Amino acid sequence: MKITEVVKKLKKENGNEYIKNNDLLWYLISRLDDMEKRVSRTESMQKIMLWIIPICMAGITVIIGLLTE
Repeated sequence: MKITEVVKKLKKENGNEYIKNNDLLWYLISRLDDMEKRVSRTESMQKIMLWIIPICMAGITVIIGLLTE
């Protein structure tokens, strides 16, 4: 659900044009709580590889540099 839809819904529930900060806080907390369901194994592996590959390449470069001196 987009935040604009939530804002419209909360305005209707409150009966005026104001949104309580508490309502938005609970919305943000619920979105963060759902984050674990949205993160897939593929995304996790991609993020890990973004760290591992450069570190391995740097290590290999250092080792080759030391061996060829």
